[in-house]
Amino acid sequence: MSGCNSRDSRDIPVAAPEETGVPSGAILDFLDGMERFGLKRHSIILIRRGKVIAEGYWKPFHRGFMQRLYSASKSFVSLAIGLLADEGKIALDDRVCGYFPEKQPPGGAHPWIAAATIRDLLRMASPHSSTTYKPGMTDWVGSFFTAKPTHMPGAVFVYDTSATHVLGALVEKVSGKPLLDSMRPRFLDSIGFSRDAYCIQDPMGVSWGGSGVVCTAMDFAKVALACLQGGRYGGEQLLPEWYVREATACQIDNFATGHHADGVQGYGYQFWAYRNRSFAFNGMALELAICVPDRDFACVTTGNDLWNSNVPMVCDPLWSSLYPRMSDAALPEDGAACGALRERLAGLSAKAVAGRHGSHSSRGQALLDGRTARMEPNGLGISRVRVCFESGGGVFHYEKSGRWLSLRFGFGRHEAQAFQEYGDDCLASGAWANDSALNICCMFVGNRMAELRICVAVREDSVTIQLRSAAEAMLEDYDGDASGLFDE
Repeated sequence: MSGCNSRDSRDIPVAAPEETGVPSGAILDFLDGMERFGLKRHSIILIRRGKVIAEGYWKPFHRGFMQRLYSASKSFVSLAIGLLADEGKIALDDRVCGYFPEKQPPGGAHPWIAAATIRDLLRMASPHSSTTYKPGMTDWVGSFFTAKPTHMPGAVFVYDTSATHVLGALVEKVSGKPLLDSMRPRFLDSIGFSRDAYCIQDPMGVSWGGSGVVCTAMDFAKVALACLQGGRYGGEQLLPEWYVREATACQIDNFATGHHADGVQGYGYQFWAYRNRSFAFNGMALELAICVPDRDFACVTTGNDLWNSNVPMVCDPLWSSLYPRMSDAALPEDGAACGALRERLAGLSAKAVAGRHGSHSSRGQALLDGRTARMEPNGLGISRVRVCFESGGGVFHYEKSGRWLSLRFGFGRHEAQAFQEYGDDCLASGAWANDSALNICCMFVGNRMAELRICVAVREDSVTIQLRSAAEAMLEDYDGDASGLFDE
């Protein structure tokens, strides 16, 4: 399938969709369904009966691209806990405080925190109503034991990433190894998980298990397939079957906190329960691995979509267009549909900003090109702005806190670069919405997923800029508006 590089013996086998009972046309309809939402995707991998039936990457993303999984990382922490439990090194009903006496305040932890078990934290039934570590904190693990709890543990579902972080720290403390390394001998190395995959760390060097696993989409798919198969991969039982069964089953109700149909089906051990008796790894920027045991099927997708509630935008077309059309038996060959799917997957490309790609003859571009505007005092801290156009794109220059910074953008294409203020890799494209409004979109594609949208509205003598951002712990001062007059 499209986007494949060389494969080794531990890679997932490949088959035509019809061989596994899936119509190629149904996959095309599924892709169309997601396309209507305009999701920003990096990859799609579909697996049926242990074989890859569709694999594609939205250029410039590719099979070797290392993707941060955000909260899909939580399921990795769960599997690491399961391996330790299976080896008898921990028990799920152990109290978490017993592993971290040094993190507790003088006089001991609050009774509700002291009562919390590993199982409670796995089920997101911790005693905290929100994540306890905050920006600027050094000891993220310690915050769990010192923050004032809001309720008894084990009672209700509350999505608490600090609970996952404590579980990851527990894995590292018991195993004596970083999170992913603890899983390699028995599991990850056996499935061919990338050796250069890693996990971002907190300020004290603890793996950020709640949000920090970085790996390829195929690595993600291999882990999902092992879970779909009850812990088996390539004919070997690598993960404990009993634990995978418990972890992927509904362990707690989440009705009160859900926002869509697949968000109120319950929660397992750091896995979400979805419709049609499925379970899922779920990350905030469109990192999803949806496993459907009764169809022996998995849908894995990655992306950078921070503006939307993206789970329904994948699940709704999956359940309506693809799921009902899977057959128990192989289907006749459909050369035309299979060829169309192959061509579709080979031609995937990340969409640039929609609009007009103006030339120097356009009114707005002529007014804006190369002129410097001095901005009135504003919350963005931007004092001057200048946009210069060139063949196929342009450069947005801005003076911020006394320093000139630049963002290159392409018309109808992405311009790859490092975002100057932070150094993160990003892609930027632009287009004219009308004669007076230039839109620029900058997508961050490194370890910190983010998106910055810029509108430059030009008049005869002035410029107004509007910046809006969607990000985690960055771009805080890239959200606001400013106006200024052109220099004479």
